[in-house]
Amino acid sequence: AQQDVMQARWGTHGDHGTICYSPASVQECYEVTVKAFNAAERYRQPVLIMSDEVIGHMREKVFVPEIDPSTLTERKRPVDIPEKFVPYRPDPKDDLPCMASFGDGYTWHITGLTHNDWGFPTNDPDEIEKKMKRLMRKIDRFRDDIVEYETESVDDAEVVVLAYGSVARSSLRAVHDARVRGIKAGFFRPVTLWPFPDKEIEKLARKVKTIIVPELNCGQMVLEVERAVHGRAKVLPVNLVNGELFKPEEILAVIEEVA
Repeated sequence: AQQDVMQARWGTHGDHGTICYSPASVQECYEVTVKAFNAAERYRQPVLIMSDEVIGHMREKVFVPEIDPSTLTERKRPVDIPEKFVPYRPDPKDDLPCMASFGDGYTWHITGLTHNDWGFPTNDPDEIEKKMKRLMRKIDRFRDDIVEYETESVDDAEVVVLAYGSVARSSLRAVHDARVRGIKAGFFRPVTLWPFPDKEIEKLARKVKTIIVPELNCGQMVLEVERAVHGRAKVLPVNLVNGELFKPEEILAVIEEVA
């Protein structure tokens, strides 16, 4: 999946906001699945879980807590009678339409084409532009609610390793080992790849010298990191595409080289 992170964002036939989680453990696979269903219900769109091959084949203990119904998100249901239901009319407060379930007595037209509020295809430029901008806006306006990330030891860090998925585990160990050696290393992990935590990375780049980005691809998310950093810190890609995993000592060697 680390070779598909750009496909997750840009691989569809249309422009729209995307929500994508990248778990780093088997436990988190369960946790982000709950979050993904909640996000899909709230924002009325598909949500992706990018668990890479390593996480997908890993065996770990998982704690499955008792589900509190109050933590589950229910889609907004229509309040109009079926005859007055407009299926894609957004609520002006949040740009999100109500969503009836199949079999509830509400009917609407479904198409893969750009459509109007009734669901029927349209060639009206104003309707098309309105629809496209709403699909982007409904994610952008809730960006801060959606974005998740983890940090460790970044307050005084001069070198930060930014990693996601399975690579984050080796990276965190490397950061711990670097700290033992007296190197001011830190760790940043995007839990959501999309929306990308660019604002948080930009803030981080203002106080560190180097951001190392190890990935199991030829360099994809590093492009987003470079965009967020705006040249305020050095961004160093470290890539592995031979089917093997990153070892902590490999990432540690890079930390020591730039520290």
